[in-house]
Amino acid sequence: MKDFLKNYVEWIVCAAVSLLIATLVVFFTGNSNLDEQMKVSVYKVGTQDMRSHGSGFGIEGKSGVKYILTNDHVCDIAKDGIIFVQGYGFEPVGRRVIARSKITDLCLVEGLPNTVPIPIASNYKMLDKTFIFGYPFYSEYTPQEGKLISKGFAQVLDHIIASDADKASCNSPKQLIITIATIFGPIDVCILNIHATYTTINTFPGNSGSPAVNANGELVGIIFAGDNETHWGIIVPKEDIENFIKDY
Repeated sequence: MKDFLKNYVEWIVCAAVSLLIATLVVFFTGNSNLDEQMKVSVYKVGTQDMRSHGSGFGIEGKSGVKYILTNDHVCDIAKDGIIFVQGYGFEPVGRRVIARSKITDLCLVEGLPNTVPIPIASNYKMLDKTFIFGYPFYSEYTPQEGKLISKGFAQVLDHIIASDADKASCNSPKQLIITIATIFGPIDVCILNIHATYTTINTFPGNSGSPAVNANGELVGIIFAGDNETHWGIIVPKEDIENFIKDY
């Protein structure tokens, strides 16, 4: 009986390992071209030493000028209008912040001479397979995969209001002040209240600004937050991106 149980457990372990290897092989061989394609378009965006950073990617404005797109909250890191960009194989380079959205979580940064823009998808639908590429903290360039699951509005914490200055800084069309109950009593907080698409893509700090693309490498949105419990990513949809860059 012991030998039977030992053999059975060994079989289960071997089967599980084989399944994991097969899954990894299918994923990486099936998407290796997309992985390489995105690698030249995706950047770290943050401080010069990159101790504080998000992600970003190349995009082409309506004028034909190439920029780097990231989140507005990533551009909070900028100092004197300059934020640093680091790509695959080169050191951080200072670039100017060009524009910051007042209605959603988007920021446009000066492009690099060799910026490769990601094309915007003509359409998409829920349950489409979707990929993100970025630089989560303590990791190198990392792909993640999931699906689009729903559209609506997202309310995400921006900052706690502990002073008049905090309250004064919560004054854009995309922000709301609400009161929430805590174990210490009610507190006021500033939240982002913006259009969003929810996904099943694992998202971590540092992924803010990562492009969300379809299987053809076409942009469907940009990661700006993750669910605290599931870590599933929330994206600004491509319609809001198109609206933001139409004057550039």
